[in-house]
Amino acid sequence: MIREIQIQKPIHSVQFLHDETMWAASQDKYLYVYNHEGVQVNEIITAQRTRYMQFLPYHFLLVCASPEKEALAFLDMSEKQKVVANMFNECLRSSCLRANPYNALVSVGSTKGTVSTWSPNIRKPVEELLAHKGTIRDIAFSRDGMRMVTAGDDQKISLWDVRNTSTMINTVKIPPGYIIKSIDVSGKDMVSLAYDNVVKVYNDAFTGQMKFEKPYMQHLLNRTQKVENVKFAPYEDILGIGHSQGYCSIVIPGSGQSQVDTSEVNIFGNATARNRKEVQMLLEKVRFRTP
Repeated sequence: MIREIQIQKPIHSVQFLHDETMWAASQDKYLYVYNHEGVQVNEIITAQRTRYMQFLPYHFLLVCASPEKEALAFLDMSEKQKVVANMFNECLRSSCLRANPYNALVSVGSTKGTVSTWSPNIRKPVEELLAHKGTIRDIAFSRDGMRMVTAGDDQKISLWDVRNTSTMINTVKIPPGYIIKSIDVSGKDMVSLAYDNVVKVYNDAFTGQMKFEKPYMQHLLNRTQKVENVKFAPYEDILGIGHSQGYCSIVIPGSGQSQVDTSEVNIFGNATARNRKEVQMLLEKVRFRTP
């Protein structure tokens, strides 16, 4: 553990920003930004009742979803948290939120079973898909952003081709009594799903041959440890598991992508390289202006 901070308020969502030195935490009403030392840097009052967050690194946009207000806000973190766009729609009664790593479009899962795709440039959803007959529990994208996995309350896991969402790759039926809490996709397209105190990993999900009862690996926690979230570590064969009593991690052989593009992610960089990268990202974001 690097650092532990006592905020003394309920936290609904946490999201790293452009690097590991800055992160945002949504509390009961407002949004707060902290640095790596746990010092509060800013208080954002424009995004109230935020419950889900995603960060778009190439645009420096923090996306905040509020199911109570049926709202979706895009905040520019490079310009004093300026509100770039604020959307209101009945399909934004969100239950989960995930950004596509390929095109930076944001997919919002709702309590009505729809998955709507949003862009800050358009006031209406770019696309709306009826994925499940019930609340969408979680959404995950493959690393290339071409495939999507959704889990709902209708006891199904659906795999979609994002390039043509009318085509479903596969649907996996879940035994009655189980509710998927979290799903994630690794760099090598392995799919992890969690329910109750069980975590399963599949290496054949996008081939159309995935079967719920035949996982690649399975991990059982104690009965009192209810899994809340699972997440693959980038470029490593590690799966992080957040449960009701804390955190643990397991090794999933072959799940991580071994080839690293250091122009995008420099995992061996020091503080100087990180500062240069931040300046470069900000310069790339600035609009080109002719004299």
